Amino acid sequence: MLDKLEKILEKNNVFLSGGAGVGKSFLTNKLKAHYQKQGKSVISLGSTALSAFNINGITLHSFFCFGRSVNQNELTFYDKKQKEKIIKLNKILKKTDLIIIDEISMVSANIFDMIVLRLRNSSFNGKILIVGDFFQLPPVIKDDKQTLFSNSFYAFNSIFWNDLNFKFLKLSVSKRTDNEEFYNYLSFLRKGEINDTIFSYFEKLLIKDQIDEISDDFTLLCGINKKVDLINSQKLKKLESELVIFKAQVKKEDKSLEDKVLYSWIKSLNILEELKLKIGAKIIFCLNNWEKNYYNGEQGIVKDILEKDQEIYIEILKNNGTIILLEPYTFNMEELSQNQDNLEINIRASIRQFPIKLAYAITIHKSQGMSIEKLICDINNIFENGQLYVALSRAINPNNLKILYSRIDNFRSYFHNSLKIDTQVLEFYKKNNFLDLEKDEI
Repeated sequence: MLDKLEKILEKNNVFLSGGAGVGKSFLTNKLKAHYQKQGKSVISLGSTALSAFNINGITLHSFFCFGRSVNQNELTFYDKKQKEKIIKLNKILKKTDLIIIDEISMVSANIFDMIVLRLRNSSFNGKILIVGDFFQLPPVIKDDKQTLFSNSFYAFNSIFWNDLNFKFLKLSVSKRTDNEEFYNYLSFLRKGEINDTIFSYFEKLLIKDQIDEISDDFTLLCGINKKVDLINSQKLKKLESELVIFKAQVKKEDKSLEDKVLYSWIKSLNILEELKLKIGAKIIFCLNNWEKNYYNGEQGIVKDILEKDQEIYIEILKNNGTIILLEPYTFNMEELSQNQDNLEINIRASIRQFPIKLAYAITIHKSQGMSIEKLICDINNIFENGQLYVALSRAINPNNLKILYSRIDNFRSYFHNSLKIDTQVLEFYKKNNFLDLEKDEI
């Protein structure tokens, strides 16, 4: 697959898609490493701070110097204040061979317009690889302003989308679950397709709304933050060990960085400014860190909290039986600059915290990208496109998946309505031919 993808990128920009758990980010990271071994310049960008960290990149807002601009009019005004930054950006783009943008479903049409205009106004002559699935969580639009050029908030409705002449590729073999029946049913749900057989399959997973009786072995996914915080707080209180609070250490290196921008970045990370733990607490890792032997979605139990060489560590027994000493992780808010022939990373700010959370309950939005071993999906508060599919597709094994539903509405009717598939997304995938990297000759 790596060879095929590299070959296609020699002459084409690429959109790499596919359902949840098929290995899109894994292949992307392999490609990046392969390019870098050849001495090529690769810029990997995440649509959110968390997705950026999971592909060892930076946010596209930071790289493209968007600041808080949400459309081209605002960006034009903002650029008058940052002419030197734009000059540096153009120097970087001129020497870049490949730009990777992950989680494209969460990039709005307006932001995509701004990206393409940045590229057009530079000497960029490389290729673009965008990765993601428009059937999953859509962009978060913070205001009701219409996009400057587009009639939709999805990136594929950007006025410049077609100008990039993407080659459409997909992955279709699940790496998250080896249960073929479960994966096939999820594939139907992804597109909003359902029948009696699929209804019956998921209906059998239903449990009653009795939170106190749920085993701590399971993680509960909820649609709303309020319920998540309540459940985690209740579960933590029941532990008799001493409460320990870890406060994140925030440093602002760039004095010109606005506090609003800094704390907006911190909020987008899947970590807590104040982490409350007890020995015996169930935790979930919120970051991929292969070097330190943990990944996003992996779970464990806090066995001890100890000090070693003037550093605090958390001893965690992972569910696979491995014990690790977890140290705080430093998340850097970075920007790139060109220094002669080399790219330099400037750190504007940082936050240091343990990359874990209590795992009794988490929100569906924060679970994107996770693989969860024992899962309960609370579907009582589904409100977003793709949210139900994202929740259910976190499961590794359907035998360890349960669905919590307590509304008075008929389950099948509610389940069907909760699929919330945007017709524009359906039309986009129907009209474009996706070559399968794993199955098709290319």
